[in-house]
Amino acid sequence: ADSYHLMMASTTETLQAIRMLGRMRDLGVDALTSSTLSPHAARILQGDSYVMYGHLEQLFARYERVVKLNAALAQPLAYEESFKPVNAFMRMVRKGPLAGAGPAGDAAAYAAGGQAAIDALAALTSRSYSSLAGLIDARIDTKRQARNIELGFAAGGLLIAAYLFFCFYLVTRGGMREVTRHIDALAGGDLSTTPRPWGRDEA
Repeated sequence: ADSYHLMMASTTETLQAIRMLGRMRDLGVDALTSSTLSPHAARILQGDSYVMYGHLEQLFARYERVVKLNAALAQPLAYEESFKPVNAFMRMVRKGPLAGAGPAGDAAAYAAGGQAAIDALAALTSRSYSSLAGLIDARIDTKRQARNIELGFAAGGLLIAAYLFFCFYLVTRGGMREVTRHIDALAGGDLSTTPRPWGRDEA
């Protein structure tokens, strides 16, 4: 379960968040540079920011679930720190390009904030890939060990079966030789021989 949620977060959800952050950064920089925000750009920014809040909550909950399932991943992922620049940038979006009185703010600072948010999520994605690779390697090692144990049991079973078949062959061959000796003696006219049973279960 931990590798599944980490895979979903790192291969799909963080990349989608990075894409939306990049679009909000570029549209916001254009708006702050020109001090105008077209209705089309405003609709995109408002839609992205609205979707982004829900998406960030879902993404944060996903990483919380990963750490809850595997506490050893809390330190390598350090996901909580990665969301601070993102939340700071989302406040900049609300107070900058989407301000009620029109776009207001420093375009360079806004661009730096957007880039910091993107870099933070990109670094989180990179750490997630490394942790996911470690989880997959551990699962492969576990499966490999289980396979080797099963092969060992199978080989041991085959050796025991081969030993038992060989013992059965020796007993059967000895019994048949004893019967053959007795029948050959009878055929030669010697009625004094008596078969010697090898065990108590031979008729």
